[in-house]
Amino acid sequence: MYRTNAATLALTLAIALSGALSGTLTGCETTPTSGAGGSTRTGLWWQCPPIKATTGLENGKTCVAHTDCMYGYCFTGGFLTGYNNAIKFCTKNNNCTGGDSPTSAACATDGEFSSAFEKSTSSGNTARTSPEPYKVCGRNCSSDAVCAAWNPEMPHCIKNSTDYVSLGTAVCGVNPFK
Repeated sequence: MYRTNAATLALTLAIALSGALSGTLTGCETTPTSGAGGSTRTGLWWQCPPIKATTGLENGKTCVAHTDCMYGYCFTGGFLTGYNNAIKFCTKNNNCTGGDSPTSAACATDGEFSSAFEKSTSSGNTARTSPEPYKVCGRNCSSDAVCAAWNPEMPHCIKNSTDYVSLGTAVCGVNPFK
């Protein structure tokens, strides 16, 4: 059984590497994994560094499908929307390291974006539904007007951490505590 699993893994890695080298890697895989708020992670959500498409919606923009987004991930609900699963937005995995290179995961690599972290249940987040906290990219803001113009579904400039969100820089979202 070990050899079968090792052989399957080797074949899977060879196919993925072959696609990457031939330029056919699209940033989307076909096997979904569960995510926050009942969302499904397809795409190379955990790809390090994230793969950026030449087109697609930027972080924090409303989306319908993963293919709408620059990084291939349309996040459903979650902490930045006040756990409202009717709201979906584009983001990328920014848990990778890599400095300031264009392939790094830092939100600021893409311009006016910063990281927002989901607070854990031990930090008072009673609404969290995922087994591990999420970290996403949000649009930087200075006022609600900036956010409403960027994405009307996420109209609040969250300037301080809330029961759900931990952040260092103000980002757009839904603040149910406002």
